[in-house]
Amino acid sequence: MGRDFPVDRNCVLWQTSGMTSRASFLCRSVFAGIPCGLILGCLLLSLCDVQSLAKGGLYLQQGPPPGKHASGNPSPGNLPRKTGRLSYQWPRKGSDFGDLKWIPAGTFTMGAPSDDGDASVEERPTHTVILTQGFWMCDHEVTQAEYQDVMRRVPSEFKGPDRPVENVTWFDAVAYCQKLTEREVKAGRIPRRQEYRLPTEAEREYACRAGTTTPRYGKLDAIAWWSGNSGGQTHPVRQMQPNAWGLHDMLGNVDEWCADWFGDYSAETVTDPAGPLRGTERLVRGGSWFFEDFILRSSSRGSSDPGVSFSDTGFRVVLAEVR
Repeated sequence: MGRDFPVDRNCVLWQTSGMTSRASFLCRSVFAGIPCGLILGCLLLSLCDVQSLAKGGLYLQQGPPPGKHASGNPSPGNLPRKTGRLSYQWPRKGSDFGDLKWIPAGTFTMGAPSDDGDASVEERPTHTVILTQGFWMCDHEVTQAEYQDVMRRVPSEFKGPDRPVENVTWFDAVAYCQKLTEREVKAGRIPRRQEYRLPTEAEREYACRAGTTTPRYGKLDAIAWWSGNSGGQTHPVRQMQPNAWGLHDMLGNVDEWCADWFGDYSAETVTDPAGPLRGTERLVRGGSWFFEDFILRSSSRGSSDPGVSFSDTGFRVVLAEVR
């Protein structure tokens, strides 16, 4: 089945799967007495090579190209308003997309083993989790510049454009994801079948571990800002060593909201868990600049009232298929 790509009211470009020739046009203006300039414009547009469109890989649009984060990398939350090129690549499964790192589907053991003396009872029992769908996760916590760009305000206590946004409630984080999705779909940067959202608790622990089974994915001072080295404040993102999947600050700097309600674990194997259907507190993960070292572990769990904000709690986004 083909996909329609409207160019203007009088000239429509059709693209059909498997098409190997250049696009064909229907210009109703020929019969409506529209000036020749418009007709000529349609003819010139037909010279554009849209062969790759037949593969579904590119989207014809007139919005801005992907923007730049302060690091120089494309960032989903900080996009310029300038009009740029007409087409660019959509996110492709199995490949990174700017600041978004591809997290493959897989199976892992969630929770803390019995010999982890720092673990709390909420981290047990360990259980097998199967994630059937891969997803993209941003390699850093949402920054104040990115939050300002979408929400038009910065609630953070510790100011700095490249510092993580904090003092945001769970509802604030969800609203950011919804607005970012609406903007990126409208601009044609992501397809309608995808959305930005908070990670589930299982997705976040899986991504944090990045294949490791130890309490942390590296030496604490090398990977995290915590009470022993933070100086009592947040720090710009991506200053610490990333894990094996290229994700920074998965431990420390700010705690991160997850999508789930808090609930007790079961020893049973679960597939694509999304937490309890209801609850009183939403999960946070990762620990922060405020906490002692025993909190900053891949399996450590926290929770809070979703309507409350703290100066050590922020979030990061994932990009995934709409559920």
